[in-house]
Amino acid sequence: MSLDNFGRSELIHLLIKKMGLNKQTATEMLDNILMTMVKSLNEGHSIKIPGFGTFAVREKQPRPGRNPRTGKDAEISARRVVTLRPSPLFKKKLDDIHVV
Repeated sequence: MSLDNFGRSELIHLLIKKMGLNKQTATEMLDNILMTMVKSLNEGHSIKIPGFGTFAVREKQPRPGRNPRTGKDAEISARRVVTLRPSPLFKKKLDDIHVV
């Protein structure tokens, strides 16, 4: 597993290792969870995972911006973004692990 990136294949590998699943079952399980989350967020629901955080969709209004390559003014269009508000427990665990 790469220390820089932790993605779908790493999650599948952990499901196989920790739960004793075969690759096909682990892949289907992860895909179903992710698709259920996407569908729920798309329908306007938030997803609260105790000890981790709350995922929600936020509407962003159009706003003025600038093309960083050319420096020309441009409008950034309205869009929907997914936000994660981490739980206090999650924040504490991050702080405990990442203390230098």
